[in-house]
Amino acid sequence: LPGARGGILWIGTKFGGLARWNPRAWSFGHRATGNTMAFTQDRDGRLWVGTFGEGIAIVDRAKGTSTPLRLADPRVMALLTDRDGTIWAGTMQGGLNRNDPQSRQVKVYRHDPSDVRSLGAPGVMSLLQDSHGRLWVGTYGGGLSLLDRASETFTRFPAEPQRRERLASDRITALAEDPSGLLWVGTDGGGLNLFNPANGNVIRFRHNPDEARTLAADTVYAVHVDKRGTVWVG
Repeated sequence: LPGARGGILWIGTKFGGLARWNPRAWSFGHRATGNTMAFTQDRDGRLWVGTFGEGIAIVDRAKGTSTPLRLADPRVMALLTDRDGTIWAGTMQGGLNRNDPQSRQVKVYRHDPSDVRSLGAPGVMSLLQDSHGRLWVGTYGGGLSLLDRASETFTRFPAEPQRRERLASDRITALAEDPSGLLWVGTDGGGLNLFNPANGNVIRFRHNPDEARTLAADTVYAVHVDKRGTVWVG
């Protein structure tokens, strides 16, 4: 989690919990939080840590406390603080959770195979609020889902691998918006897709073993667009 208050860099690890790097003191700190998958920071400066198996730990650094928040599915894959201060949590199989930081009340959006306006799949791997305030949900097995806040329903953008102008994979692992409002969509097995929210069309960037200047691999775990508009892909 770059850009946290005080210039602190928080690093999640699989077996070593949560690490904290202080560039001013040039030192590391450590906090045991389990298998750390995601971070976000709320308006009060508290750090929400998503773990795989233990739900969310809410770390208040000023008080030196850590408060557990239990979810129906404790395997948290993605976290996001939106403009209103609401905390969104994507889980492995328990859908999308909306959390009120003050009351700690949780609303769950689930996948319903019989309802095309529900979340695209039970698993949520990535979250993004775009420059228009819209919430995009990257699912594992159901492509992209766009939440309509008024009706609390979703518009789905499933993968169509056979159509080059559509998403190449239903497993959406990373999301980022560029200055033009296009979405860079990282996938598991479908490379990097440049998604146009206006029409649902994409431009695909795939790995080609015979071409050194193509994407290094077709599985993407992270995407970042810097202040200059350069796209970085992990």
